[in-house]
Amino acid sequence: MDAARASGRTTTVWLFDGTIAGHVGLVLGAVLLFGILYEALPTARWGRTPGKKLLGVRVLAASTQRPPSFGAALRRWLVYAFLGLPGSLWCLVDRPRRQAWHDKAAKTYVAR
Repeated sequence: MDAARASGRTTTVWLFDGTIAGHVGLVLGAVLLFGILYEALPTARWGRTPGKKLLGVRVLAASTQRPPSFGAALRRWLVYAFLGLPGSLWCLVDRPRRQAWHDKAAKTYVAR
């Protein structure tokens, strides 16, 4: 920061050090824990989250037509978390199962 100040020009300085890294790690850990507790575990156990239950849909493994394994449910959530809306919109053009990218990665589909 001293070098940027001494240069006399307007400079953007990004501060990322041990103090901030700890907070970022804490937030990422909380997001991961929430994702496992709200999305991966209920999907693996019952094939649905509370929100999916309200909408009357469930997630099933393509091969067994039963709720996916924990690994598949976790993979499904992680792909969704990283690819977000573009990956989810893929189901609008995918035929015949209308699978989003996270469903394709976990070999699952959503059924009514």
